[in-house]
Amino acid sequence: MTTGLITPRTAAALLQTACTLAALSGCGGGNGGGPAPTTTMPTYSLGGTIAGLSGPGLVLADGGATVALAANATTFAFPSSLKSSAAYAVTIQAQPAGQTCTITNGEGTIGTSKVTNIAIACPSPWTWIGGPSSPAGTAVYGTLGVAAPGNLPGARSDGVTWTDAAGNFWLFGGTDSSADAYFNDLWQYSAITGEWKWVGGANTPNSLGVYGTQGVAAPGNTPGARAAASFWTDAAGNLWLFGGVGFASAAIQAGLNDLWEYSPSTGLWKWVSGSNVSGSQGVYGTQGVASSANVPPARDKATSWIDASGNLWLFGGIDDVSQQYGPPSALQDLWEYDPSSGLWTWVSGPMGPGNYGVYGTRGVAAPANLPGARSGGAGWVDKSGNLWLFGGASNFTPELAYYGDLWRFDPSNGLWTWMAGSNAIDDTGQYGTEGTPAEGNYPPPRSDVSAVIDPSGKFWLFGGFGVNSGYGAIDLAPGQFNDLWRFDPASGQWTWVSGTNGPAGAGTYGTQGMAAPGNVPTARGAAFLWMDSAGNLFLFGGYDFAGRGSAWNDLWEFAGANFP
Repeated sequence: MTTGLITPRTAAALLQTACTLAALSGCGGGNGGGPAPTTTMPTYSLGGTIAGLSGPGLVLADGGATVALAANATTFAFPSSLKSSAAYAVTIQAQPAGQTCTITNGEGTIGTSKVTNIAIACPSPWTWIGGPSSPAGTAVYGTLGVAAPGNLPGARSDGVTWTDAAGNFWLFGGTDSSADAYFNDLWQYSAITGEWKWVGGANTPNSLGVYGTQGVAAPGNTPGARAAASFWTDAAGNLWLFGGVGFASAAIQAGLNDLWEYSPSTGLWKWVSGSNVSGSQGVYGTQGVASSANVPPARDKATSWIDASGNLWLFGGIDDVSQQYGPPSALQDLWEYDPSSGLWTWVSGPMGPGNYGVYGTRGVAAPANLPGARSGGAGWVDKSGNLWLFGGASNFTPELAYYGDLWRFDPSNGLWTWMAGSNAIDDTGQYGTEGTPAEGNYPPPRSDVSAVIDPSGKFWLFGGFGVNSGYGAIDLAPGQFNDLWRFDPASGQWTWVSGTNGPAGAGTYGTQGMAAPGNVPTARGAAFLWMDSAGNLFLFGGYDFAGRGSAWNDLWEFAGANFP
């Protein structure tokens, strides 16, 4: 018997044990052992959340993989997981019955954890919730200061809207131009109770303003009846109102350049600056220099913004001073008002009627860049404090010309940037696929859209007036839209959300108070639009040229809260 001797059989057993325990590479294979061990790459699931899905039929796809979702599903995950570093691009292969869903965060690369941030949103259809289903509806004022189920503002367009800190919607003034009626009534609407309350102003049209003492708020003060005024709401919830067309302190219908402040907490108006008579030519002063003498000329349909510092900005509009002596001209000037100093500054653009724009290179800011003269453009402010401008109308041709361009202005350096849309007037836009954002999408050129910002900072617009669709001369009877769009500043992409993909869309009211596939407001421009804290849209009134030539006072809701 030999001790301490390792036999070949023992050596092989020991080697196999060592390979098993230490997972040494090179064990086995060509060394006479078993197969080499393999390394398994980890995999991660791909999924996310769903909001608003009420019916069956939604199918999502990622390459060749699909997942079908049941009605009322709130989450999803593809059946097969993906390896780290794998790319994914989730799309909607089939839409659910009666809904159009969209995707956010649908593209990316798998990291070292499962993907759960893909968001699918399936908004409910429009719901007609109040007012008549025909134009030219009358007002029901009720008792001043008392909300009631039957109360309703009269048919109108081109008024002022804002939302207070408590989530109530406000409406001031506007016009029923088919009746040559201008209003200065003030209303409040509660989305919770569904009731209107007449808060102030006259319950008859074409009322004159009561200016009182400049700079002093008083119970009797009130702006005159007007339409197409510019407006802002400050951090304290106060409304600022400038100009428009209507009545000052005398029974003369013309352009205005008065600036007012309204405090919802006190219910008082204050005349801040500008003239208390219509048709003021204003004072430009020296460009870039604030002065107590400066004030913009009278105008209506100007675009307005309020920046992070609380300064008020004003661009373009219709030159109502020239309009008194000839055809109206569009303006191209940019103004800033500082509430802390009470001073206006003419920032840029020409004095008086404007001209064509200077686009420069798309996406590149430059000192020479300037949007073309226009009225009825839509404006909003992004989370970085930049001012955005979309669309509008001008009169460089014998008929109105419409813009579909998108601009950004940086108050910190005073530079404009052409961001998207065409630099040609009256083009056709690009709808793309309903519910799907894309780089080339943008709304057809138009003016007088209704616009709001949602809680995530995305810009929504509805309707407006644009290139005619068979109703005669463009400037007498333009086409109007009932399409709903959303723009995401983060991606720079437009999404056509709902409505007809072109002008003159017909409305479908359905049953009042009930959402249903196919429901949509009649095409219109200059309507009132609000959004509640949950992101739900509310649309009221507006004007419809197409064959009817009347204002509306119907009220609609769109469940935009389902959009991430």
